[in-house]
Amino acid sequence: MTEQSPQNQPLKPGEGKGGCLGLLAGVTVLALTSFALTGVGYLVAHAMHWV
Repeated sequence: MTEQSPQNQPLKPGEGKGGCLGLLAGVTVLALTSFALTGVGYLVAHAMHWV
């Protein structure tokens, strides 16, 4: 006889572990990527004498 625990049900959005921490990490990575791409774009534009 096996009983299924309620923890085996699929998680609803926002019920995962580390929701806030994961969101903060994702936003931080997105911001760093954005700054890096902006810097690369500026360097390319400067190298082509557009700026």
